[in-house]
Amino acid sequence: MKKNSIVLIIGLMSLALIGVLAMQFYFLRDSYRQKSQLFDESVNAALTAVAGKLERREVVDFAKVQQERNIEKSKQEQAKQQQLTEQLQLQTQIENLRGKLEQIYQKYKLEEDRLKATYPNIINIENWFYETYVKRTQYQDLVEINIVKTPTNGLYYQEDVIVSATKTIPRIEAKDDSTRFLIVHIDDFKRLLGKSIVALPQDLIQNYLNEFLS
Repeated sequence: MKKNSIVLIIGLMSLALIGVLAMQFYFLRDSYRQKSQLFDESVNAALTAVAGKLERREVVDFAKVQQERNIEKSKQEQAKQQQLTEQLQLQTQIENLRGKLEQIYQKYKLEEDRLKATYPNIINIENWFYETYVKRTQYQDLVEINIVKTPTNGLYYQEDVIVSATKTIPRIEAKDDSTRFLIVHIDDFKRLLGKSIVALPQDLIQNYLNEFLS
């Protein structure tokens, strides 16, 4: 063969080989690009799925926290309403109690005024004195009643009835809250004729309080 023909054949074969290599390089690069794109899409899809799950979890957790807050707020509101209702009921009961106490006190004052108007020589004695000296008959003789005259303007005297004990004995404390009065009966010559005891049941107030609070 001629030398030119050999060179031409070699050149054509080289071109063909270069063409084959170029085609392989093109297909490999395209395949890499497609795989890279698929990988990116897969990664993006996975990230989107994870982000969606996290977002849904956050929404659920927020909803739970909000629901718990609403429940707690509702309980607090109910407790406040209950407390307000109890306070109103207590206030109403207190007002009713004040009215009852006022009625008892007015009755007590009327009875006290009636006694003082009926018996001029009436003396209030403390309950311990009554329990110690007056109630027990064996010690009644220790009770001393004196009429003390105190000079006033001019020739007039103010007469006061003083009740005391001639002897000190062990004291007995009061057993109730009644108000006791000693009525002294004297004649026109200021001589002692007798004495009697009247008690006003002041302890009714305490009894009513006990009934109210029980």
